[in-house]
Parts: sequence; structure tokens; C-alpha cells
Amino acid sequence: EKINGKYVVLHSINPEILVDYIDDLNFKEGEFIYSKYGGAKAPKYRWDNWIRGAGPPPIKTDDGWLLFYHAMDTRDPGRYKVGVLLLDLNDPTKVLHRANSPILEPDKWYENDGFKAGVVYAIGTAIIDDTLFLYYGGADNYICVAHVNLQDFLDVLKRDKKKSMIIDIFKRKDK
Repeated sequence: EKINGKYVVLHSINPEILVDYIDDLNFKEGEFIYSKYGGAKAPKYRWDNWIRGAGPPPIKTDDGWLLFYHAMDTRDPGRYKVGVLLLDLNDPTKVLHRANSPILEPDKWYENDGFKAGVVYAIGTAIIDDTLFLYYGGADNYICVAHVNLQDFLDVLKRDKKKSMIIDIFKRKDK
């Protein structure tokens, strides 16, 4: 979907949101988008002070673009966790809301038993009826899904001011 008549290409979210605006997605040979790596890190006190990458394409909601990402804390290296941002609909470089803690952490057996133990990362989303499904990888061995009522999730995200309780809202089921 275009924003203000242009496609938006998300480059980086570390530490700021970097985007490019382009007219179409048909690139000619030799054409490319220059992407600048964000060298600075998020503040050291945050759980996501080392953002590893954006997850699936942002989801358009009435409240803004919902963007999932995976990150880690340099004080807890090797454990990838999933975070979420709500970006402005007309200016996706503007962060409206950000969860103060991860929404998913690798605490289930299938997130700690595999090629890369202690890792969860968002890989896809779907909204069916009023339910948001977040598909994610666990330990580089498993494809997992968590689900939540979309409006409940957005309401919690928008009022998340201090220590987040947002992680408790997603539902996962062990086999």
C-alpha cells in the first residue's frame, strides 16, 4: 500500500526508522535502493538495545502501522526476543507507541531446543476476524504461532507506559 502516493521501503529500525519513498516497484537493471546501516544502538538500559531486524511487513490498523521486530539485550546476548512498534500512518518514521518489554521471549521448550536455542523472531502475521496471529520462529527449528484479540493488543500497547504487561496477552499452546 502506498503512503502519500509512494511506496515506502523500510530499511532499518536501529536506532531510528529509516525509509525510502519510491514511485513503483519495477526496478530496472542496475537500479537499487541505497540502504544506510544504523550504526548507533538503542539506549543501553532498554531490553532491545541491539535490534537485529524488522519482522514481517507492517500491518495497517486504524491506530497506525503495527511493526514487529526481533532484538536482544547486550546484557543477555544470544536471546532474541520479539518487540512491537506502532508507527504513524502518514509518516512511518514517527513512533507513536513502543512496548517497554518484549512481547515474546524464548521461554518455551520449542524455543530453546534447536539449532539456535533461546531465539524467537517474527516471520509472518495474519488477521482473521478480530484475531491477530503472529507466526514466529523458535530456536531456528520450529514454526510457531501466537494469537491475541487485535483491539485488546492495541489497547495494551497504547497505554504501556512503564514495565510492560503486553507479553502476558499473547496466547501460546504447548503440545
